[in-house]
Amino acid sequence: MKSFYKASGMSKRKAGFGAILNNTINVCKYHYENFKNDDILIENDEILDIFETKKIDDVSEYIYDLEKFYDISGYPNPSNAHVLCDVELVKEKNKIFNMFFKIKNIEYFELEKKKYINDKTLSIHIRGTDKNSEIPTPNLETIYLKIEKMLSTNIIDNIFLATDDIFYLNNIISKFGNIVRHRNDKTISLDGKPIHFIENRTKINKEMLIDAYLLSNSNYFLYCYSNVSYLALTMGINNFKKIDCINEN
Repeated sequence: MKSFYKASGMSKRKAGFGAILNNTINVCKYHYENFKNDDILIENDEILDIFETKKIDDVSEYIYDLEKFYDISGYPNPSNAHVLCDVELVKEKNKIFNMFFKIKNIEYFELEKKKYINDKTLSIHIRGTDKNSEIPTPNLETIYLKIEKMLSTNIIDNIFLATDDIFYLNNIISKFGNIVRHRNDKTISLDGKPIHFIENRTKINKEMLIDAYLLSNSNYFLYCYSNVSYLALTMGINNFKKIDCINEN
């Protein structure tokens, strides 16, 4: 069977790119487990901006609407970004990601990795802004304790921090000083308001995926309840030596 997928329902709900991509991975997993092939035509512009497209000569053959049939299938394929990481499930998602998705201009992503990530890097993702409307805000003291535990029990000499909120960036730098690295050319909220509701998201989508790529290539990762963290876990689950969640005491 040859399928197509538009992710139109996710886009209409103004979901963030991380949520759209995680759901697309779920849908690809559903297709692969049902039809044992990778014949999917993805027709979502935000995804196609960042990932290589499948070269297809005759798109008329792609008639199975994955969005429709996945939604009504009751397929047991949870991707809950608000619970602790299920390592075995995420390993399955990793296989699907590597099968279906190839990042454009991967050389640039690799250059960014060389700037920020080495084998002694602790990577941290903290989602701020409007996330408190869904789950409790990550507590600074808990975050500090998680970082200090990682530093005291592992050989770590630098921290890579990815966050959408200047509040967390300023406080982590104030606490841990010049071992903290961050991408200072990326978009960040200065007023606690979310950044993913803008009309043209091409720039922030790429910034998000670069963050996820860097997070996924570290040995040590403190993640949070967020689709960006879930994506980084999916991309890098076989790379990590140790992970922990900052939302859990």
